[in-house]
Amino acid sequence: MDYTRPNHVPTADELAAAERSENRGLIAFAVLVIVATLFAALAFGSHIAG
Repeated sequence: MDYTRPNHVPTADELAAAERSENRGLIAFAVLVIVATLFAALAFGSHIAG
């Protein structure tokens, strides 16, 4: 939402770009969670094995 243009109606291109950037953030968050989970599992597993 562009608050500098209060009466601005977003074009289809702008809506698509906003949706893509939102999806990119969700994907980045999901990847971060997966990597952190794998790292924690490896660290915990090696701690038990050691």
